[in-house]
Parts: sequence; structure tokens; C-alpha cells
Amino acid sequence: MIERGWNSLKVSRLIINNFRVFHGHYVFDFSNKQLILVGGHNGHGKSSLFDAIQWCLTGEIRRYRGSSEYQNFNYLINETTLVEGGAKVEASVEVWLESDAMVHKIRRTLQKGPSKQTVELTIDDESCGVKKGAARICEILFLSNDEDTGIQQDMTQNLPSYFSATQLLSQDQLHEFILASNPKDRFVLMEKVLGLDKYGGEFGKYLLGSLQLIKEERSKASTDRQEIKESWVEVSTKLKEKEALLLKLGGITEEDLLKQLTGLAVQVKKSGADIPEILLSSVKIDNELLSRYRDVRQSINKHEDLCERILLLLQESRSHLDFTEDGYLTEQQKLKATLQRIYSRTSRRENGIVRAERNRSEFDSLIQKRIAYLEKQREADEVSRKAIEVEQQISAIVNNPQVLMAIEQYDSIDDFLAVYNKTNKDLSEIVTKIDIDKLSNISHQLQAKLNELTETFRQLETVKETTIKDREYVKGKLGVLTGEITSNKNNTIDQMIHDIQHFLLENTRDSCPVCGTDFQSSDKLRNAVRLTWEEASRQRSALEQEVVKLTGKKNELDREIVQTDAELARINTQTVELKNLYDENQLQIEKLRLSLKLWIHDLPLEQLSELKHTKDKVIQEHSIAYNLLLSLEDLQSELKRLSSERGVVINWMEEQKKLVGKRAHYLLGPEERLIIKIQTYDQYLLQARTQVEQIAQEGKETEGKLAISDHKWKERELKASEIKSLIPEFDILDPNIESWVRSFYQQKAEWGRLNATAEQLLEKVEAFLNKGEIADAKIEEKILSDLVNAKEIEIKHYEKLEAEIELLRERHNEIRSALMTDYLIDYSQSIDQLFMQISPHAIFKHVHLVPREGKLFVLMSEQSGDAAKWAKLPEDQLANKFNASLTFSSAQANVLAVCIFLSLALSQRWTALEMIGIDDPFQNMDDINVFSFIDVISQIISHKQVIISSHNEDFVNLIRNKSGLEAERIGYIHFKSYGRDRIDLETNCSTVS
Repeated sequence: MIERGWNSLKVSRLIINNFRVFHGHYVFDFSNKQLILVGGHNGHGKSSLFDAIQWCLTGEIRRYRGSSEYQNFNYLINETTLVEGGAKVEASVEVWLESDAMVHKIRRTLQKGPSKQTVELTIDDESCGVKKGAARICEILFLSNDEDTGIQQDMTQNLPSYFSATQLLSQDQLHEFILASNPKDRFVLMEKVLGLDKYGGEFGKYLLGSLQLIKEERSKASTDRQEIKESWVEVSTKLKEKEALLLKLGGITEEDLLKQLTGLAVQVKKSGADIPEILLSSVKIDNELLSRYRDVRQSINKHEDLCERILLLLQESRSHLDFTEDGYLTEQQKLKATLQRIYSRTSRRENGIVRAERNRSEFDSLIQKRIAYLEKQREADEVSRKAIEVEQQISAIVNNPQVLMAIEQYDSIDDFLAVYNKTNKDLSEIVTKIDIDKLSNISHQLQAKLNELTETFRQLETVKETTIKDREYVKGKLGVLTGEITSNKNNTIDQMIHDIQHFLLENTRDSCPVCGTDFQSSDKLRNAVRLTWEEASRQRSALEQEVVKLTGKKNELDREIVQTDAELARINTQTVELKNLYDENQLQIEKLRLSLKLWIHDLPLEQLSELKHTKDKVIQEHSIAYNLLLSLEDLQSELKRLSSERGVVINWMEEQKKLVGKRAHYLLGPEERLIIKIQTYDQYLLQARTQVEQIAQEGKETEGKLAISDHKWKERELKASEIKSLIPEFDILDPNIESWVRSFYQQKAEWGRLNATAEQLLEKVEAFLNKGEIADAKIEEKILSDLVNAKEIEIKHYEKLEAEIELLRERHNEIRSALMTDYLIDYSQSIDQLFMQISPHAIFKHVHLVPREGKLFVLMSEQSGDAAKWAKLPEDQLANKFNASLTFSSAQANVLAVCIFLSLALSQRWTALEMIGIDDPFQNMDDINVFSFIDVISQIISHKQVIISSHNEDFVNLIRNKSGLEAERIGYIHFKSYGRDRIDLETNCSTVS
């Protein structure tokens, strides 16, 4: 490892692979770049660029802490990569930190598989674990290379806080410091940033650890005290109970108590319980005797409970035992007979419904058949009507006068049609021969026109050649004259350029839209150029006049050539069109000649005209008769078809009558008769179905009654058997419930009396035996009471220690606050100056950072003042009246947060990384804030590498123009568009995908 010393570090390269919005591989080269400008619309990836640097160097993106995705790393890997990448996907970021001595390469990689994800660190091409790699990064970044393990661990843990507080200001962190609701967190953050946590930090941890230990011991002592006190209460309660029993015993002797116990045993034995013989002759009261009599009492309780259970069973069984066997059999017989009648009625009704539904369906079908039958009848009538019309047409044709005349002239219809067809065919050939002669004349005319166009085309080509020669002559003369003029014109232009350069050099002044300085030399520049150009125009030579004339002559010749070319193109197009017409005409003539017979080829036109006239006369004379006779055959065929069709319809109608049988009269009758019939069936079906449902309900009710009767009889048998098992003498046929109830009431009362007597005697026996235990219980109670008092003293001792340590912690915080106050004097001045520079028009323009007992308050005022004055204010005023979080607008809070960050970043002492990143700081700022902030940035870039983003392209350009840096030292990355597959970038940082 090359010794780095105090050389500053800057980011020279950033390599991103499948990280957040970056799908794919991107390389950004920041070598020799002091200012990197990042532009683009919101949501296109600007913040992800800052996230990549922060995640690579610190291992986290602080704005995502606490989110649901934080543990799953889903917020790091590109979404498209997650979806399309398969079972295993990877995202990585590599940052190169360059100093004068060397370049450090830090690469962090996240690999996500089906069941787990891993993070790897590679530093200077050496693979490291996450913990070791984090320590290596701290060695590179931190100015102190302390070998103490605890300090190194603390540096590693606090690196994200240091980095986000002094190196990178994200949009989410912008308001975090100033708007923090907990001043304690703000104090801790500031203490770490200033490097003050090492002063008194260990002692603070010791006090906190001691306080926690004392609280744990006090809590343990309280728990012990509660447990001992509960035991003391229990012993005291038992002691009081035993003393109360002893008072109840009075002056009774052991002999009297034995007599009472023996009397109880005799009574219990007479009542039917088993009693050991030893109890009838007891001579001494001891624990064994007490245990035996306790068993006797349990036996009494069992007999008493048995009597109670039997009485309850007898009461419950009264209604069941009143149900006799004769009543059960009679009820069963009646219900089964009723059920059989219901089944019979249901069957008859269901059969009737089936028949009614079948008949109704037939009548429904009959309606459709009637419609079809009537339609066929109308069809038959229509066919008959058409046949009559055809017969009338045939008769009219046969009796037509012209038809009769034609038949008389040519003997028969067939002879007439043959002669007429031949005449019509000869006429068609004559017309074709006449058309051929006309087309031939058109061909001669087209040929003459083609010859004329060919001659015109040749003449125009000759004219074009002559014009081209004239133009070449003029162009030669223009070339000679232009060469002579060029040198003179160059001299004029050189003079103008010299004058303009001299003017600009002599009148250079700083101008900026931010400062509002007007650029007042533009009119003078325009006037100088105009005057120079007018002077050059006045000095134009005779050669230039000649050039103008020759140029006009050349342009005129060019126009003539263009016009000639256009005329040649038009003639060529017209020639092609005429040639196509000529060829088509000749082709049509040849096709017509192929269709002519030989006899007509040699006939002259006059003879053809006479023949055409004769044939036309014959056609016109007999055309009516010919057309009528042609339609006669079609009419005769139509008449035959109609007769056949009518026969088919009549046959179908007769078949339908046979199918419906006796209901055939409904086919021709009115439809209302069928509808009335169907309605009748519908009413019947409705009533019948209602009756079936009612009968079915009666059947269900009867079946239910039958089941209830069976269940009732079974319950009677169960109850009787249960009573029999408890009272063997019970007669099921003659239950006599009242007698048994009176008997067991008496037995229960007797057992209750014996139980009360046994309870009283047992208490006396226990009191007699516990005389010696009362003294032991009093001793135990005294010991427990002393232990409780001792724990009370111990707890008070811990409470006193806790109060003393809390007092030490308060004093410790006061010392820490005083130390931070001394340090913050310089920072407050810096923040104050920055805020006034960026927001000069704010009412509250002075900033004060006031530590107070481990808390840090950010205050604003109209006037500057001594820091000690603010430190003496009450805490309620610090938290409410002067708190910047409560008095600022969002724009002012934004500016103040930027000022605090810049002050900390410029004054930080923990790292050699001279890089500041600010993500879109212009939110809520007005124009004055923006322009002033850019002035501040232009001052910072002289000794810091600045990466700054904005969604406003005008702001980006303004920073570039006001930075004062050479173009090659300014990097820019413009996010043009963002899609699932790629980010469209425009940059001079050598991106490679």
C-alpha cells in the first residue's frame, strides 16, 4: 500500500452495472473533471447516480432505511434485471478514488439467488469480506489511521452518517437536519461530524452503562422484594386462619371431641355409607384420624351428590314416563294410515299432471303446425295465381298479329326463328367489316402525326446543341473575369475582419444576465459592418459590371436549355402515346378480321351498305315477333314448374292433416280456440302442482310426527333405563315418580345435615392439631418481614445512586454542549454568511446553532448577536419561539439546509475526500436564491470536486457558464429518456455500454 499521507482524494471513475434505474453496464470517467453537472427530468436516474456512490462507499442508502424493501435489497437491483435475469442476478457499483499518490478502486457487488443474497467487496483488486472491506474503506477515507479496534469499529459504524452529513446532500436528506423533530439526534449527528464525540465519549458510555446496571439491580431488588412480600402475606394469612380456628375450639377436651366423632360415624353408617370399624372405637386424635374422617366427609358428599342427580333425573323424566306403550302404538297406527292416504293422492295428481303436460305440449305444437299449414295454403294460392298469369301470357303471344303474320310468311315458328337468326348474324359481320374500314383510316392519320413529331424532335435537338455551345463560351469569359475580381474582394473582407477584431478587443467588458450589466456595443458593431460593406459596393469595378451582364446572359441560356429539354421530353411522351394508340388500333383490326367469313372480305363498301340496309329492314320488321317467340318457351317451362310446385304443396297439406288426426279441424279454425285450450291446461297444471305441494307438505308433517313419536318412545326407554341403573327397585311399568321424589328429598336433606356436622368437627380437629404450628408460623412471619424491610433499604440505596449518576450525566452534557458551542462559533459565522449570500432578502437572515444539555437547536433572527446570549435562553423559547423549523417557509428551510450542509462539508476534518455531491438543491428556490447559490458553487469548485444535479436544464447551463472552468474540466451527464431496457444519455464523460 502506497502511503497516502494528506493527499486529497477525488472521484475519477464511476462504473455502474444493473443498479436501480441503470439496466446494463455504464462507465463514467470523471478524470480531470472538477465540476460534474447532472441534468434530466425527474424520475430519469439523477438521484440513482448519487445513490450508487453512497452505496459503494458506505454499504447503504440512508434514505431507504426503514422501508419494506431495505432487508430484501429489491431497491438496489434493476427491476428489469430482477424480472428477466433468471434464478441468479447481480448488481454492482465501482468507484475510483484518485490522489496524487495512487488510485483506490472500490467495488461493491450484490448477488441475489432464489433463497438468499450476498454482498461482496473488492478493494484494489483484492476480494474482501463485508466487515474487512468496510474497515479498509475507512482506512482509505478517514484522515486518522488509529489502530485501536474499538475506534475502527466506531468509524465503520458511523461512516454512513459522516458521508451523508458532509459529502452528499440528497433530496430526502435536504430537510432532515433542519426539520428534525428530535434535537437530541441532531446533537449526536453534529458531534460526530465535528469529531467531538471522542471527547468524553467513553465517560458518557461509562455513565450510561453504570446507570443501566443500577437500574437492572434496582429492578432485580424490587422483584425480590415483591416475591418475599407475597410469601410474607401468604404466611400471615395462614397464621390468622389457624388462630381463628383455635378460638372456635374453645375449652373442649380430646375425649369430648372423640365422642362427637364416634357419634358422627354411627349416624353415617346408619344412613348407608361404609365406615371403617376403627372409627367406631378411636382413642386418640392425630393426623391419621383426621385423614380418615376427611374420607368420610368425601363419602357423605358423594351420597349427597347422588341424591341430587337422582332428583334431577326424576324431575326431567316426568313427561317421558307419562307416555305409555298403548298410547305410542295407537299414535303410530294412525300416523302410518294417514301417510298411506297422502302417498295415494300424490300419485294420482302426478299422473294427471303428466297427461295434462303431454296434451298441452301437443296443442303448443299444433299452433306452430297451424301457422305452417296456413302458410302452405297461401303458397298454393299464390302458385295457382302465377300459373293463371303465365297461361294468359302464352295465349297472348300465340294470338299476337305479328306472330301470326310471321308464321304465315315462313310456314312455321322454327323456320321463322332460323331465318331471323341467320339474318342477324350476317348483319353483325357486315357491321364488323365496316368498323375495320373506319379503323384503317384512323391508323393512316396516326402514322402521319408520328412522322410530323419525329421531324420536330430532330429540329429541337439541333437548337439545343447550338445553345449549349453559346453557354460554354459565356462561362469561359466569366471565369477569366471572376479571377481578376477575387483578389480585390479578399482584400476588402480581410480589412472588415481586422476592423471587427480590433473593435471587440478594445470594447471587451464583463457581461452577465445575473448581474444585469447591459451589452451596449452591438449597434456600433452593426454600423461598422454596414459602412464597410457600402464602401465596398461603391468601389465595385467595371469588371464586376461585366460579370453581372455575362451572368445574366448565362442564366438566360440556361433557361433556354431547360425549356428545350422540357419540350423534347413532351414531344417524346406524345410520340410514345401515339405509337401505343397506333399499335392498339392495328391489333383491334387484326382481331376483327379473324372473325369475318371469306365471302365478305372482297365486297366493296357501297355493296356492304346496301346489304346492311336490307338486313336492318328485315330485323326491324320482325323483331317484336322474334322476341315474343323467344319468351314463349320460357313461359311454357315456367308453367310446368308452377304446376309441379303446387302439387308438392297440396301433398304436404294432406300429410299434415293425417298427422294431427282428429284435431285436423284446428288447422283451419281460428287460433283463439287453441289458445283457450292451452290456457285451460295451464290452469289445471297450476292447481294440480299446488295441490301436490300441499299434499307433500302434509306428508312431511306426518312423517315428522311419526319420527317425533319414535324419538319420544326411545327417550322414554333411555330415561327409564337410566333411572333403573340408579334405583334398582324402580318399576318401569309403574314408575310412581312422586313417591320416589319425596323419598330422595328426605335422603338428600339427611346427607346435607351430616355433611355440615362433619365440616364443623373437622375444623375442630384441625384446630386441636394446629396448636403447635402457630408458634412456628409466627417465627416464619417475623423472618419474612425483616427481609422485606432489608430489600426496601437496598432499593432506596439504588435510587440514590441512580439520581447521582443522572446528575453526573446532566453535568457531562453541559460540558459537551459548552465544548460544541466553542466549536460552532466558526460554523455559525460560515453558515450565517452563506445564508445571507444565498437569501439576501429574507427577514430572518441570521443563523444560530445553540447546543443545550445534549440537544442542538437551530435558531433564526433578524439581527446578529453573541452566541452566548442565545445559549442563555430558556429551552421552551429555543424549541418554539426561535425554532427555524416553525418559522421558515419551505424555500427558506431549503436554503438553510443547503447552507448548513455546505458549511459542514467545507469545514469537515474526518476525510481526505474532497468531493461534494448535491442532488437537485434548487427545489422551492426563487431566481435570486438560484443565481446566488450558483455564485457560491463557482467559488467552491476552486478547491472541491462538485457533483450537482438539477431537473432544470437552464440551471445546468447557467452553472456551466458561471463556473469559470475550462470546458474540458466540466463534465456533464444529461438523462434524455428512461425505459425498461436502457437509459438514453448524453455525456462527455465517456460512457461505454
